[in-house]
Amino acid sequence: RWFFAGEEKNLGSGLVVNETLLKTLGYKNPSDAIGKKVSIGINDYNPPIIGVVKDFHTTSMHQNIAPVALMPFPFFYYAAGVRIQPGNMKNTLAHIETAYKKVYPEYVYQLNFVDDQLAELYKQDTKDYNLFKAFSVISIFICCIGLWGLIAFVVARKTKEIGIRKVLGASVNGIVILLSKDFLKLVIIGLLIASPIAWYFMNTWLQNFAYRITISWWIFVLAGATALLIALITVSFQAIKAALYNPVKNLRTE
Repeated sequence: RWFFAGEEKNLGSGLVVNETLLKTLGYKNPSDAIGKKVSIGINDYNPPIIGVVKDFHTTSMHQNIAPVALMPFPFFYYAAGVRIQPGNMKNTLAHIETAYKKVYPEYVYQLNFVDDQLAELYKQDTKDYNLFKAFSVISIFICCIGLWGLIAFVVARKTKEIGIRKVLGASVNGIVILLSKDFLKLVIIGLLIASPIAWYFMNTWLQNFAYRITISWWIFVLAGATALLIALITVSFQAIKAALYNPVKNLRTE
């Protein structure tokens, strides 16, 4: 992963750059850049490139990987990254704080975890995701209530028809299909209308990311199958209940 020239002791007198900066400077291969000096805009200090590392993200996925140069520069030392082993976190952090205050007693010690900083980069995306989940659950719940009410209304209107069909030998499956097919057709029509609209808004949202996935067709198939399953379960409960009801009581009531 690292491409260095010379011994490790030379790291203190040069730059380690990422692949993006390498391309920005006009070099195709790491070996071509090694030893070349770069002006960093501080006095007349032009350190040479001594190493090349693979690209890594310094910001969120909303932005492209930026050119990065790493170098030891004591005048700008103000933070350090420390990798610690899990298990004895409390004592480890206490030792780090003690060491910091010993070296820099006049400064305020502040601690931040990398995962917290990464989460901060996607804070708004997390809020949008949670909001979307909440509205999705509410929407599905309202739709199920609506389907429940509609099938109950249809069953009430077709009580006599269901009773006659059962007397004439109609099966439970046949009656359930009779009551459910019209609702499932409406769900399929709704999916055909909603899918391109959903694709448009999802694709527009993904444009906010420099690094993003492509929306595959199977996502809409899976979403449609799930919607049909939820609708079928909602409708079938009332339909099966009506199909199993005693036809004699239905016709007597009519």
